[in-house]
Amino acid sequence: MVTYQVISFILFLTVAAGVTIWVLRMKREHADRMARMPLDDQTLNRDSNTEVRS
Repeated sequence: MVTYQVISFILFLTVAAGVTIWVLRMKREHADRMARMPLDDQTLNRDSNTEVRS
């Protein structure tokens, strides 16, 4: 009989492997842009190409 501990461990390993693969396949430019986001004073609005103060 499969217990909740085994199911949660398999779920954890699946999510951890998925996140690891996602991060390793991420482009460097995208990672750099996401890393700078909290430090930027201005962000671009997705609906228009005008800058909006946040």
